[in-house]
Amino acid sequence: AYRMIAAATDFAGLEDVLAELVDRYGQPPAPVVNLLEVARIRIRARALGLSDVAMMGNGIKFAPAAIANLPDSRQLRLARMYKGAADKPALDAIVIPKPQTSPIGGRDLVDEKILEWVSGVLTNIFEVEAPRSKA
Repeated sequence: AYRMIAAATDFAGLEDVLAELVDRYGQPPAPVVNLLEVARIRIRARALGLSDVAMMGNGIKFAPAAIANLPDSRQLRLARMYKGAADKPALDAIVIPKPQTSPIGGRDLVDEKILEWVSGVLTNIFEVEAPRSKA
């Protein structure tokens, strides 16, 4: 299953892999669902020009990227939504501290929540916004 997921290069390919897994084994367990989400994030990141999205210490590295290369509106959004985000010029990357704890109980966030958070960063910071029509 891992090889099939890793070999998928687009969302349709991932859906085919999921359909085959469900057909053979039934609903996949959480680790397989997480692996599929990692693959979705990888595909989205590549489409956005990012070749590397990875955990780095207590942060997540997005590369190649630099805060100065983001439009002003997204630089402001990055500063407002993701406190502590920093350029790492030697890595050609932006590193954003990942959320450390859940609001309940102060435990580390589970994989699903981190993946959801990373997906949100891609949407909020790296995706190009559609121009607004003047109505």
